[in-house]
Amino acid sequence: ICTVFDVEEEDGRVYLAMELVEGRSLHAAIPGRGLRSDAAARYGAQIALALGHAHDKGICHGDVSARNVMLTLDDRVKVLDFGLARLLARSSSPDVPSEGARQDLRQLGVLLCQIATGVFPPQAFDVVNGTAPPSAILDSAPVAALPKGLRSIIARCLETDPSRCYQRAQQAAEDLDVEAEQ
Repeated sequence: ICTVFDVEEEDGRVYLAMELVEGRSLHAAIPGRGLRSDAAARYGAQIALALGHAHDKGICHGDVSARNVMLTLDDRVKVLDFGLARLLARSSSPDVPSEGARQDLRQLGVLLCQIATGVFPPQAFDVVNGTAPPSAILDSAPVAALPKGLRSIIARCLETDPSRCYQRAQQAAEDLDVEAEQ
């Protein structure tokens, strides 16, 4: 996550002083056919860790997308733009993620599809908002052609059933790390 040094207000306008992140957006780095599965998993793991860190601090990012992720000059991921962030509501059970955390994880699943295929799934908003089943994305031709392990991780990110989805972003990062090594 990018470092925010200060939040100030001047003439009624609030602004942030944050670190300068040199590199390029993940969106600009994704070729039309997508990145190799191992690279998609490697970047995805770093993004999941950043989301997990935010969730541990009680913050939902709310806008996980390729345009809000930078690749630094040394090829590390930085998650930016917490402009739609909000505080996470406490879940009724410590074993079930809050709706905000689940939304970030569903957005991560969509982002993984885009990274690995080069295509932003047209059904993404409906799946993230729970008005369409995950199969609307998972059964699409580019996603269905992904390696089984990566497709399984995406499916678990998109899962709407709280008992079957990732409970923490760090779990997704662990699975993505394993997938990146294969």
